[in-house]
Amino acid sequence: MNKLSTLFCTTLLASGLVGIASRATAQEATYDRVVLIEEFMSATCVPCVEVTPIMNEAVDAGKGKAVSIRYHVNQPQPYDPWYKANPADVEARRTYYSPNDPLEPPHARIDGALSSKDYIIPDAAERRTVKAPIGIEVTQTPYGSNEYNVSVKVTAGPDGLDGDYRLRIVAVEGLVVRDDWKGGKPFPGYNGEVEFHDIMRKMVNSPDGEAITLKPNETKTFTASYTRGADWQANQMYTVAFVQNDDDLAVIQTGFSPKSASGVEHVSVRGFSLGSVAPNPAANAVAIGYTLGATADVAIELRNALGEHVARVEAGTQEAGTYHKGIDLTNIPAGSYILTLRAGDYVASEQVVVVK
Repeated sequence: MNKLSTLFCTTLLASGLVGIASRATAQEATYDRVVLIEEFMSATCVPCVEVTPIMNEAVDAGKGKAVSIRYHVNQPQPYDPWYKANPADVEARRTYYSPNDPLEPPHARIDGALSSKDYIIPDAAERRTVKAPIGIEVTQTPYGSNEYNVSVKVTAGPDGLDGDYRLRIVAVEGLVVRDDWKGGKPFPGYNGEVEFHDIMRKMVNSPDGEAITLKPNETKTFTASYTRGADWQANQMYTVAFVQNDDDLAVIQTGFSPKSASGVEHVSVRGFSLGSVAPNPAANAVAIGYTLGATADVAIELRNALGEHVARVEAGTQEAGTYHKGIDLTNIPAGSYILTLRAGDYVASEQVVVVK
């Protein structure tokens, strides 16, 4: 039996969610659940290619009630660029689940419980039906050129929260598209994927997180901040926060922020992405790069802080491919604006600062 078959042995792994589902009833559950889907994977892992669309479908099916974090590991070969960017946080999270043996990719967990390739989607769907004992609201606010403030509000139900629970806050990059790797060998063992989703960039309040207890109906707000790395896309950054029991590994609730500041729109469509928006800050013009997964009517608009349109570019109907368009800022006053790309059903936004 190969490693993929061994790891994803359906009979053994499908029972993984039974334990955490029953544990959820120990406290009165009153909040809609957001399911956390974690995967340990690698751009050098060939079996991971088969799991990627399954993970994506499980998240999409949640319609805002599921989110994923994908940890890039150094197996089967140690060349994954996202592992090399932050090995300490990856290893800490990996040994949290498997202190004695390294986890081999692909390895999936639904709210902390082991799942399998064939069961990720139904496991996540079943888990969404289980109410949670706490609620989590996450806000991510950019400031400066590459800094983010994060606020996590956690509210208990009538039973409160007492036990070995810890709050973990994670900076995630939603989508990285590497079309320049297509058909090539950017590093040894490359598995051929060009779209990488929900990449763990940083465990913001450390892999250990911080202890959390709550009295009945109590609300606590936790704050943190992080600095965006040079190669992290500003329009793809968001924050995931979850509370996990360190005794039995059960994730009892998760929350996540939008991908940009409050008021920014984003509707994901596979194959579509907003790429570079530069320069930013900008004075006279800003150039926008984007990729279309299919033919779509494209428009780019700029709105001020009041939501008023100050500029709009109609690109018309464009076929699948990568494009660049510019917006003239000559007559736009200095200030902070929201740039929005609309391409069919796809919508993506990024904050743009105009300087004079």
